[in-house]
Amino acid sequence: MKAEERIAELEEQVAARLAEKAAWQAQEQERREPLGQALTHIAQLVAGIHGLEGQGKQDSHNSSKPPSSDGWVHQRRRQRKAATHAAGGH
Repeated sequence: MKAEERIAELEEQVAARLAEKAAWQAQEQERREPLGQALTHIAQLVAGIHGLEGQGKQDSHNSSKPPSSDGWVHQRRRQRKAATHAAGGH
């Protein structure tokens, strides 16, 4: 085999390898795009969850919400103090 033939053969092999590499890179990019979109969506969902958690902890005592928006929270009633005098009559 002459040197020119060997050089031509090697150049063909290099061209084939470069084409394989370009095809592999295109496939890799196609795989990465949905992953990047999914990660962005997950980050948005996590941020939304944190916002909702913060809203759930707010009531009229720690925000500008009116007391009527506190919901059905049972507040403890004060116990009456025992009377010091006898019950009934004079």
